Order: sequence, then structure tokens, then C-alpha cells
Amino acid sequence: MSTKITRWTLRSKFIVILLLFGVLPMIVIGWAGYNASKRTIIHQAMEIQSRLLEQTVASVDSELSMYQMLAGSFGQEESVRQMLDPESSPDDLKRYIKEWDLFNQLMSKLVFTKFKKTPSIIIYGYNRKVFTSWGADGSRLADYLDSKTEFKKVLEAGSGGRFVWVTPHLAFDPSSATEPMLTYEAGYTDAKTGKEWGKIMISSSVAALVEDLASNNQFIIAKQDGSPVYSASDATVPAEILQEAVAADYGKVTAVLNQGESMNNSLYISAKLLNDWVVVKEIPYQNFLSELGQIRNILLVIIGLCALLSILLGHLFTGRILRPIKQMVRVMRRIGSGEWTHLPLIRTDPELDLLQRSFLSMTSDLKELHERMEVEQRQKLELELQTLQSQIHPHMIKNTLAVISGLALHGQMEQIREVVHALGYFLSSKIYPENPLVTVEEDLDALQHYLTIMQIRYPDRIHVLIDVPDALLGQRIPRFTLQPLVENSIYHGMYGEAPIHIWIQAYDISDTFTITVSDNGAGTVKRPLEATVEVEKVEQMQTYSGIGLSNIQQRIALYFGGAATLHFESSPGSGAQVEVTLPKRQ
Repeated sequence: MSTKITRWTLRSKFIVILLLFGVLPMIVIGWAGYNASKRTIIHQAMEIQSRLLEQTVASVDSELSMYQMLAGSFGQEESVRQMLDPESSPDDLKRYIKEWDLFNQLMSKLVFTKFKKTPSIIIYGYNRKVFTSWGADGSRLADYLDSKTEFKKVLEAGSGGRFVWVTPHLAFDPSSATEPMLTYEAGYTDAKTGKEWGKIMISSSVAALVEDLASNNQFIIAKQDGSPVYSASDATVPAEILQEAVAADYGKVTAVLNQGESMNNSLYISAKLLNDWVVVKEIPYQNFLSELGQIRNILLVIIGLCALLSILLGHLFTGRILRPIKQMVRVMRRIGSGEWTHLPLIRTDPELDLLQRSFLSMTSDLKELHERMEVEQRQKLELELQTLQSQIHPHMIKNTLAVISGLALHGQMEQIREVVHALGYFLSSKIYPENPLVTVEEDLDALQHYLTIMQIRYPDRIHVLIDVPDALLGQRIPRFTLQPLVENSIYHGMYGEAPIHIWIQAYDISDTFTITVSDNGAGTVKRPLEATVEVEKVEQMQTYSGIGLSNIQQRIALYFGGAATLHFESSPGSGAQVEVTLPKRQ
């Protein structure tokens, strides 16, 4: 299993450092400041809302206290005792009407002068006499109230105690009001007999009672058992909050609930009313954190801009450092591929400028060294080629002189003239140009002069067939490539008086071309090109081929490197074949 190692660049490291030590502390400080401000605002909001709730609850308690005192004032009036006297009857219209006058006087005395908004007042006697602050359209009030389900519920609730707060319920009067009502119900007990003769009921709209509290607030009024009595502005308080409000300690008048900011993202403050009901006020955090949220958004934008600025500055700063380094790296790669490139100076910091100038100086020294090595290598190559070429020239002259000597013994002057003419071609400047590479056509022309000499020496025994496409005649090969190969076939392939056939062929292979020289001569079991030891290899090749295949192999290697190959095949009685593959050059 391979392990991939990722190395961070200088630019990425620098940017990360800027973010870690520049932007990150800013984020931490900003976030800490935001949270501290948030806690401070929440604390101040709790104090302000608590004081407002205290003031509102005090106002509501004052109103409730007035209802209690009003009921007490009615209970102390002698005229009320006369109204509720069990011995009296509503059928005594004269007395009943007189008592109505007394009731209206009490209303003027106790109610109209003390309340801005007159509450609904009912004095209900068990003697079927009923006195109300409102009329019943001519109906008998007792019968009218007895027909009201809501009134029966309130009356039954009063049976549980002498003084009872009852809500919510609908209005008793025929005003058809649908808003919930609050009723303070007090039993009237005769001081002499100790018996209860009726009920005094003071009713008011809950909304009117908590009008100050309901202004732009969401709250719920609940009983001691946690059941809701009234809710404003469609407020919804979780049951857990209501239970917490009922069980809270109101030594400081108000209690702050849900300080963990976990339910509905709201703050809850509660207070207890005079009648032991609790008011739970809901305050969404967004009401007093909206401006802080805008500050948070601005802070996030600033942090984001700082992060982008850090990345940009990191990119520009490291780019100033990396630009000359990258240019030097590019130059190094070009130098590695053999391309010497001039490196212009880049304006940069003094330290990098020193590195840049040192690199320029080193590059100049390397270029001079490379040029000297090229000159020395070229001189060495020329010496090696001259040495290899010198093996061919004397060898051929020696063989030609041997031919001339044989012809002279037989007095064949015309043939001597032809041999001398062919030899002169080799000695002329035409086959020794300055360029060591010649075309295939030029090398074939030189071969024809050599064959002229050999055919004169061995008449009717040497037959050569040349098959080279015109497209390959212009390809360049080392001079005297074909002549030594044909010479090997003649001297090592001929046996007895039998003639020898030599085929010279060439064919195209994509970016290379191949020349083959094959014969039907004696052949050999030797494999000079497969020798394992270099010294033995050269000796075997020279033993078989006179000047040896090694001469040709070394020359094509010097000219073409590894792109050139020489392949030798031979077996006894089946002739030999040499295959030379070279890259195309024109």
C-alpha cells in the first residue's frame, strides 16, 4: 500500500499563518465581544422588563383591590340588607322599586365617583331579588340570570368559598359581548343570623383590566393549577414555563424564567397578582437583539473581508518571493534539456536579488563549461571517426593493389586502367566531403566503383542486386557503410569457384529505415555480435570480417546513438545477412 505525502507550498503555508494568527484571533475576539454584549443586553432587558411588569402588576392589583373594597362597601350597607332580606319578595313591587332607588344611590356613591370605567355589578339575593348595573329588556332579572349558563357556572364556583375570583366567562348582560370576563364574587352574610342571603358580584373585562399589560406584549394569565385564564396577542407559553411560573418564589415580586434561552428563543418573566394568579410575559430575544444581530452581520462581513485580504496579501507577498524562484526553476529545466536560456533580472527584494544574481553567474559558468565539454566531445568524436575511417581506407587500397598486381602479371592493361580509375575515385575529394554523413545514393555510387574492382578480379563470380526505393536514396548514412558489408560477403562468402549472389535492399519503417546486405555464400557458425565479453566480441568480429562489423557498429553508434542497430545472421551453407537500422535524416 502506497502512502501519499502532500507537501504544502510556501504560499499556502503563509496564507494559513496569516489566517491563524491574524484572522482567527479577530474571530475569537469578535465572537467573545458579541457574546458578552449579548449577555449584557439580555441582563439589562430582563431588569427593564421586570420593572415594567412590576408596575403593570401593581396597577392591576390596585384595580382588583378596588373590586374587593367595592364588594365590601356594598356588604356594609344597611340598604343591601333590606334588599336581600329573605322575608321580602320581588312581588312586592312597591318595595322592590324603592330598593332599586336605593341601589342606584349606592352606585352613585360607591361606583360612579371612583371608577373611570364602570364595572358590571350584580347583587343577587336568594329571595329572588336581583339588582344590576344594567337592564334586562324588561325581563325579570332573576329569571334572566337563571337562564344564563355562564351565570350558573359563576354561581356554582362561589359555593366553594365566601370570596372567589372566577374567570374566564362570558358577560351576563345582554350586550352580547364575547370577550372573557373576570368576576369577584363575595357572599353576603347577615351579621345577626350568620346566614348567607345572596351574592355580590363585581365583573369586568379581562382585557380592560390588563389593558396596560396588553400593550404590545405577549402574556398569559394562569391559575394556581397552571390552567390558562387569559392570553394576549395569541401568546403561547409552554406548559413547562407555566409550571415553573406557578412554583416560582415571588419574594422579589417578579421571577425570570427560562434563562437558558432554550424554549422558543424567548425570555419569560412572571409575577403574581393579588388573587394569586400568575402573569407570564413572553419576550422574544429578537426584540432586543435585532440591532446586535446587525452588528454581528457587519462583524462577519468585516472578518470575511479580512480573510480575503489576508489571502490576497499572502498571494501577492509570496508571489513576489516565488516569481524569481520559479523563473530560475524554469531555466534549470531548460538547461537540463539542453536549452541554454538567458534569464532577465526581476525586481525583487535584496535577498532574492542576491540569489538571482548568484544563479545568473552560476548559469554563465555552467554554459561556458558545457561549451568547452561540447568542443572536447566533438574533437574526441572526430578523432574516433578518423581512427575508424583509417581502418577502411588502407585496407581497401591494399586489396586494390593486390588486384592490380595480379592483372599486371597477366598483362591485362585495359582492366588495370579500369581498376586504377575506380581507385582514383576513392582517393578523390568526392567521397571525402567535410560532412561525415553521405546519402544512400552517394554510398551506392562508391560501392559501384568497388564492385568494378572486385568483378575485374573475380570475373563472372560476383553478382550484386540492388533494390533501394527512390524515397530512401536521399537518407543520410555514415560514408563507407555498404562497401565493408559487401566486402565481407565477397571474401568470407565465396568458396571454391562457385559464384556468389549479393542482395542489397532497403525499406521504410516509420521514423527509421533498414538496409540489408545478404548473400548465398558459405556462411559461418560464429555470432560475433552476441559475444558476452567486449574484448572477445571485437576480436571475433574482426576475425570474421576483416576490419570487422565492430567498425560499422561503432560508427553508427557514434552518429546516431541508441537509435541505430546492427543485426547479423548466418549459418553454414546458407549465407549471411547483415541488417542495419538507422533513423531518418535528410
